[in-house]
Amino acid sequence: MRRQPTSGGGRQSGVRGGQAIQGAAVLVATVAAAACGSQPATPGTVAGVLRGWGGPALLVHGQPRVAINGAPMTHQAVTLTSPHGVVRVTTDGTGRFSARVAPGTYVVTSCASPATAVVHAGRSLSLDLRCYFP
Repeated sequence: MRRQPTSGGGRQSGVRGGQAIQGAAVLVATVAAAACGSQPATPGTVAGVLRGWGGPALLVHGQPRVAINGAPMTHQAVTLTSPHGVVRVTTDGTGRFSARVAPGTYVVTSCASPATAVVHAGRSLSLDLRCYFP
């Protein structure tokens, strides 16, 4: 009976050379993937309030007033667009909105002029959006 060559002080490991190399390759690939940051990034949060300004002037007790003077805009759509996709949320009963999104740069639109939001992993960003009415 022929004996297989061994390493490690004459002990036989029971693992064939091909299996050991394959296992090492998987380990190296896993470590490299973790080092390259291929794991999903921690999301960040974009939150804020949508308010209305302007509108036709009204007379209140004989004095001209702006119809909407910073009042919260309830149940309105807010859209966050990035190269990764689009996220749509709706303001609540107090005009507030919130969205958890992947880190990156977003264009935030609603009835307000577009705003740019840069979201960082694990961080929160607060926006005050204003809709102006003639």
